[in-house]
Amino acid sequence: MLIAINKKILFLILFSVVFISGCISQQQGGLREYEESSYSISYPSNWVKNKGIEFDVVFLAPRQDDFSANLGITVASLSEEEKLQTLDEIVNTIKQLQSEDYPEYKVISENHLTISDKSAFKRVYGWYSSEYKLDVTQIQVFLIKDDTSYIITATSLSDKFDEYEPTFMEMINSFQLK
Repeated sequence: MLIAINKKILFLILFSVVFISGCISQQQGGLREYEESSYSISYPSNWVKNKGIEFDVVFLAPRQDDFSANLGITVASLSEEEKLQTLDEIVNTIKQLQSEDYPEYKVISENHLTISDKSAFKRVYGWYSSEYKLDVTQIQVFLIKDDTSYIITATSLSDKFDEYEPTFMEMINSFQLK
């Protein structure tokens, strides 16, 4: 379940960013708090919050170069098979699938970290979207609490990643499980 959702969310985030972001007005200044029943996260107030079908929420940065950097969160129940796997086993399976599905897939970095007092895994990678003719870089953070996975995926154009990475990390570090 987690692996199938991961593939769908990446496509939908790119789709929503390219087509939806040009239609939304922005507000300036400060941070806002977004809360769900199982988590909360802070995001820049000049970013727009959208809900979707395949993801709980996606935050869109102001449009730049016909693209909006974004950060999306997916919450999913683990499959029976995934419940028997460690976090490292799950993220390694996802990495294998990403390398098969994404043209020019390249892992930039991987590391373990702690978010909301939980062990998490962070992967930074780049790939080429042939459909949209874009080089993108993504940060993906995986957390598991009980039988639920939380996937945070931040996306920017590769040539803008250094500009957005501090904001992405501030948002990721603000993520709190309830």
